[in-house]
Amino acid sequence: MEPEVQDISHRIIDVNHFVTELIKFSEHKSLATLKFECEHYVGLQSEFTYVCSLCGYKNKIKSSLADVNKAAVAGVMAAGCGQVQLNQFLSEVGLPNMSDFTYNKMHNDICDDWEEAACDEMKKAGDREKKLQ
Repeated sequence: MEPEVQDISHRIIDVNHFVTELIKFSEHKSLATLKFECEHYVGLQSEFTYVCSLCGYKNKIKSSLADVNKAAVAGVMAAGCGQVQLNQFLSEVGLPNMSDFTYNKMHNDICDDWEEAACDEMKKAGDREKKLQ
């Protein structure tokens, strides 16, 4: 029995995590009974649903445990780019574009993180300067 493969285009996958989850599924039944049912994705993060063709058992596997959306937005921000450039790049390499909502949420979270880090560093610098006097 050949496993059914459906074209779902390109995705960013943490191979170690994905294979580990497949091995866990194979402990239920053989991987030959595994059938891809659907994909749900938000930006670059995907969740794949597989079903056992013998008993109907469903298993959901995330493409990565890391927050790839946040990492992608942080990378383009560090390069001085924005959502348009990110989506142009994603389109060229065959990955799904990131919606305005997802990009803006990640952007705002990163800005908050950077602001918090900057405030912490300024406080530390002030404390060091205070000790010098």
